[in-house]
Amino acid sequence: MEKGFDNTSVNDIVKKVGVAQGLFYYYFSSKYEMLNAVVERYLDRIAVSLNELMEDNSLNTEKKLVLFLEFLLKYGEKNENFAADLHRDENAIIHHKLTDKANELIPPIFLRLINEGVEKGIWSMPYSGEMLEILVLGIGDYLHKYYFSPDAGVFENKMKVLERFIEQMLGAEEGSLSLEL
Repeated sequence: MEKGFDNTSVNDIVKKVGVAQGLFYYYFSSKYEMLNAVVERYLDRIAVSLNELMEDNSLNTEKKLVLFLEFLLKYGEKNENFAADLHRDENAIIHHKLTDKANELIPPIFLRLINEGVEKGIWSMPYSGEMLEILVLGIGDYLHKYYFSPDAGVFENKMKVLERFIEQMLGAEEGSLSLEL
């Protein structure tokens, strides 16, 4: 991703991976098709992990929410070089595709979790689907600006604000959502 997606040729890709160009074209008709497959696989792994979390009956709903959010936030941290490259201007197409696919896969899982809490009387969230859509779309833009800040305190402060925002959105008690990053 050093050159950016648009400036990277199929030849660059096959050299980096160490396969023949013919093998590349056997599986993909273009680098854009390959990009779609990579994005799909990357996010499918995230979705599988989040669905496994949802099915874990040893966890209460509040703990699932904390782990759900921590997983999403830490996933970028674990893949920090990828995340940093993703946010470079020359990789805008990859960022856009990843964001679109994430906004397709993650909200339904998140909504199941929120609805579980609402059904159990833990939270109160009218218009949960619509509010969650606004939250998910907003979190990415809100946090991405600060994720790579040289001042770690800035990101930590934004996380505290986000915690309180989600608590208020859910009608939860202040301090009930404590993320460990």
